[in-house]
Amino acid sequence: MTTRIITALITSAAWFTMLLKGSYLLCWGVMVIIGIICTYEYFSMVLKGPDRKFIFFATLCSILPLLFLYTPDMIHFNGGMVLGALSLLGLVLYSYKHSKDPFNLSLRLLFGLVYCGFLTGHIILILSLEQGSHWLFALTVITTFSDSGAYFIGKSMGRRKLCPHISPGKTIEGFIGGIGSATLGAVLVGLVLFPEIDPLKMALIAIPLSILGVCGDLSESIIKRATASKDSGRILPGHGGLLDRIDSLVFCAPPFYYILYFNLL
Repeated sequence: MTTRIITALITSAAWFTMLLKGSYLLCWGVMVIIGIICTYEYFSMVLKGPDRKFIFFATLCSILPLLFLYTPDMIHFNGGMVLGALSLLGLVLYSYKHSKDPFNLSLRLLFGLVYCGFLTGHIILILSLEQGSHWLFALTVITTFSDSGAYFIGKSMGRRKLCPHISPGKTIEGFIGGIGSATLGAVLVGLVLFPEIDPLKMALIAIPLSILGVCGDLSESIIKRATASKDSGRILPGHGGLLDRIDSLVFCAPPFYYILYFNLL
């Protein structure tokens, strides 16, 4: 527990400092590095046997959308997605003769592009908006409060299982506690960074984002169960891999980006 808390404090301090003080290019560069690590972790879990030799190429193809966001533009992002998808499908064709199940391989590769390229790319797109770093700060607070609230309340009060076949440790009490914590975090960060926005709006937006964060966590749990992986990696002591740490954030980033883009707050 102590290791987990220390790691969380150090990584959170570094992340929040970067968002508040760093330039777009710095944040973009850090997100590309995070994307590379997360994508590598994903493919290390899902590519087995002879297919493991494709890990590095698959990782490169799947982070193309992130690389193309050096200049933040949706056209560039879409171009990265298309080029990444075509490259991965080309890899399947190249390995077709030697692959045991080419269709299954193509699904694992393309899901990696969507999961690690498309979803994570929206974190960078949020940064490209006006006050983007502050908005990403707010989203991080919401997901962190949701995860922490669910964890601690679930540990202390949890009785009824939420999804025992996917994640036995999650409880309904923790789920509700996570939503309440996320709502509190959204109101607090809104009062500090966005005083012009009605706190009620911040509270209401936190509820679906908290639920999406849980979906992101459960989705990664499905991947780990399917691949018999305890954690996505070992880079973060007490937490596992980077993908274990941001699985909630990447699921929340796309809807949050479009909420901001269409001025729905």
